Amino acid sequence: MNRGYTAVEVMMSLALLGIGATGVIALQKATLIGNTQARNLATANAIAATWVERLRTEALMWNAPGGADDLATDTQWIKLAGTLIAPCKAVDPADLPPWFNPAEIAPKLTSPAGSPSADILGNDIFSSAPNTSAPAFCTKMRLTRCDAYPGFIRAEIRVYWERSGNPVTCSSVPEPGDPNMDRYGFVSVVTGIVRHEAP
Repeated sequence: MNRGYTAVEVMMSLALLGIGATGVIALQKATLIGNTQARNLATANAIAATWVERLRTEALMWNAPGGADDLATDTQWIKLAGTLIAPCKAVDPADLPPWFNPAEIAPKLTSPAGSPSADILGNDIFSSAPNTSAPAFCTKMRLTRCDAYPGFIRAEIRVYWERSGNPVTCSSVPEPGDPNMDRYGFVSVVTGIVRHEAP
């Protein structure tokens, strides 16, 4: 005599299937969030590395011909390092120059190009180009000089984005103490830029 499944057995099977499916769905959601965060972190690292190379490339034009410092006339970004700060090792944070957006320099043959805002893939967004992408990443930098090493600039580069994926505003930078600080992800890079001493 063949017996079928009872209603209780079917309901128990469906309940177990539902619990298992819920776990799989939760795992997929966690994986998606983790992948998105990893992608954003990798993109921000690439943007920061690109800005380091732009500043180092521009430093080749800072060469002090005849002993005259041409930082202010021959460069576009690193000239914003400002005046010499002393002493080099014990600088009060209040004496450091402010953070700023690097100026947007459209692509041309004579100098490096760049924009402080980038799309979700890390590509520069130029205001003169027909790019309708909303900024997903913003770059800020702070350039510091000291009197003991006039041919050296300390460059701090900060790339940030909104963790939620919303477009980010590049006109203001979230600072420590901001109540919305946890909304943002950050990548910070510190490097040195040295004057090119070739004749």
